[in-house]
Amino acid sequence: MTFLPYYYFRIISPFTNLCNTYKGEPLFSAVDNFFRDNYLNYLENYRINQSRFSLDYVLNMNENQSSPFYGLIDADKIGMAGHSLGGLTTLSLSGAHPDPAVADPRIKAIILLATPAYPFENNLDNVNIPVMVMRGDYDLMMTSAEDDLWVTDQGLSAPKFFLVVSQSHHFTFSQSPYSISDPLPHVNHDGRIEVIMTYSLAFMNYYLKGDADALKVLENQDPMLAQYYYELE
Repeated sequence: MTFLPYYYFRIISPFTNLCNTYKGEPLFSAVDNFFRDNYLNYLENYRINQSRFSLDYVLNMNENQSSPFYGLIDADKIGMAGHSLGGLTTLSLSGAHPDPAVADPRIKAIILLATPAYPFENNLDNVNIPVMVMRGDYDLMMTSAEDDLWVTDQGLSAPKFFLVVSQSHHFTFSQSPYSISDPLPHVNHDGRIEVIMTYSLAFMNYYLKGDADALKVLENQDPMLAQYYYELE
């Protein structure tokens, strides 16, 4: 998302190529394991290492006096956000990957946008940092059964926030042109994007900056949210 720098966050965003991935049918464990392994291999080969490299690189620039980033980054207040596969990358680096060594302890809070739990649905309780999850009510890639993983004790631990944005689909969160039903959202005129921005910023401001005013936003449900659930502790 491009709006965060205006609120004094520094953003790094690794570029990755997309690949086709498919969700296996849990009824057939052999098929499920095949697709699960392919998911993990793709993330490890094309997402996780690139994201870690990007973070290493910008933190090194933060220590370099000739860098425009010199002294601008608080290495103890790093948050990460991702959309769809980017959200799975974020989960990987936050403790949900089956290999504990993948987790990056520098990441202190995460936002998952239109992100499935698969293939990490059995490891969500290993994520021990604040998490905000958002999806659209028209997102055909997500299921109501999967929602339970975000809000019940079998899934994420608190602090956790789960938001369903009204009249939104999978690509609303990326401001992508790949929409059949509506035009490209505009930040200044689209209520869906505004609520995504508002809650994302409040979440990061509260958990990374300790901004008490941000908690007032997080404790209330905007009318644009079809569903809102949170646990502070």
